[in-house]
Amino acid sequence: MEEVKRPKRRYNRWEVGGQLAGHIGHIPKVSLINVSKDGALIEHSQIVRPGTLCFLTLLFPGEESTLKCRVVRSALHRSEVLTSGERDVFYRSGVEFLDASTAARQLINEYIDSLKRTSRAARRRERTRSRVSEPTQSTSGAVPRIHPGSTRTRKRRKDS
Repeated sequence: MEEVKRPKRRYNRWEVGGQLAGHIGHIPKVSLINVSKDGALIEHSQIVRPGTLCFLTLLFPGEESTLKCRVVRSALHRSEVLTSGERDVFYRSGVEFLDASTAARQLINEYIDSLKRTSRAARRRERTRSRVSEPTQSTSGAVPRIHPGSTRTRKRRKDS
């Protein structure tokens, strides 16, 4: 039997982590978990059946956009017990954007570009922080650190 490999996604997904909200069909509150140029993963409180065609309205900073979507998959993701004893449930659904207008695609592309810029800036800050926090070595008998990939080696001095 031959192994069946999943086809790779056409576009990368970008983590949003619920920072972008909206609504879908009859569900008044949806959080965007990740997004790509052709779809998204959303979290919501009511079940949505796979195959359902619906409209997803995303509330971008300063603008909103409504996209026609098809629900590709949907499943219960987690549940929480509230202080009142009631249970809150959260579903996650993968949606594919269908027939998105040029303006809607431009909004999505601009939002993804802003996520890329934020991600690059965070990586630069992390690199700078890790360089600053590296321990410094004293000059009194310490052996200089050899960087990974270096072919240079140094033997430790034995103090007699």
